[in-house]
Amino acid sequence: MHLVRFFTYIASCLSVARAFSVTVGTPTQCDPLTISWTGGQAPFEILLTPSDGTYKNYSVPTSAFSNGKGSYSISELSLSAQTPFLLTMSDATGFGSGGTTDILIVGNPIANNDCNLTTTHPSYDFTWYHPHPHPMTSCRNAVKSPFRSFLVQSRPLKLCNLFLADNQL
Repeated sequence: MHLVRFFTYIASCLSVARAFSVTVGTPTQCDPLTISWTGGQAPFEILLTPSDGTYKNYSVPTSAFSNGKGSYSISELSLSAQTPFLLTMSDATGFGSGGTTDILIVGNPIANNDCNLTTTHPSYDFTWYHPHPHPMTSCRNAVKSPFRSFLVQSRPLKLCNLFLADNQL
């Protein structure tokens, strides 16, 4: 029984790994960044997660996807040169369904465009409650909380972490 449960958890984690294929152009400071993909279901979203700054979420217009293929250009990549970041693409089936890139590094500007490179550092105030002695494990339910009535009404609850290199952000 435990073996079946283990493989069920593994299969559910792997099933969201990549539902469609995404290609990302070369990222350069203040220049357009083109993302193209094959497959998936509208609506699409693109999430940029810089290593040190505020994430940026882009809703892709439905007109950018036709006959199973899509292309969207972020008109101005407002990240400084040498900034490492991740790009995650999602569709109607859920967060990260198109996958997350390996670490991308912003290159020097090509067109010498002037853009807003102000980096904001949000202060996150988040406390995760987890009762001892049950350790938190990937792909496992962890809903035991003083806010249980809220969580029951808000299911499914999905928490995702994005990692740059070997360290958690």
